[in-house]
Amino acid sequence: SRNIQALVNSLYLGVAVTAISLGLGVPLAVAVSRTNMPGRGFTHVCALAAFVMPNFLGAIAWILLAGPNAGWINRLWVEVFCTNRGPFNIFSFWGLAFVIALYVYPLMYVFTKSALDLISTELEDAAAIHGSGKFHTLTRVTLPLALPSIISAGILIFLEAIALYGTPALIAIPAGINLATMRIVSFFQYPLRIEQFAAFSMPILALTVGMLALQRRLLSRK
Repeated sequence: SRNIQALVNSLYLGVAVTAISLGLGVPLAVAVSRTNMPGRGFTHVCALAAFVMPNFLGAIAWILLAGPNAGWINRLWVEVFCTNRGPFNIFSFWGLAFVIALYVYPLMYVFTKSALDLISTELEDAAAIHGSGKFHTLTRVTLPLALPSIISAGILIFLEAIALYGTPALIAIPAGINLATMRIVSFFQYPLRIEQFAAFSMPILALTVGMLALQRRLLSRK
């Protein structure tokens, strides 16, 4: 049914957004906290600004940039490479996941950076003294110590992605992607279907409780 498909699509979207946020936020946090790259303060401010900006404004901006027909990037691509159409289509599942990830990845960045700033570098120095390379030290010492914060940020990002409405309303509806938030809003249209709304919300509530329990289980082993 449409309700089940909406739940499945939302779960896929949550996983995709969390994965993209992990790939963006963790390397950026490591670069700002553990390297001497130039412009670290500016990078930190820009990451926070991305989270402060309303998500629907970012969605509108990417629609103007990567719309399949009139998007500025696609129009430039057509002019430069003399093709019939550009390669980008923001009205797609991965386009939606990318736009949402750009809005929520600062959570992953802030959680990871805060954890790295609190972790003493003595263990990393000890690993280096014993011959460990920088990448090996990062993957076997630094990131495992920051893992509780990374897991917590991942859970928050997942729940934010499946509960968000503004960006999906602008991108998912034109793309024909059926999501849980779309179905929930439809239950409040005339005639009101409060009972269906309550029943539809239970799997999302159960998923939230299950992920919090999973977090406690994973962190209790450390």
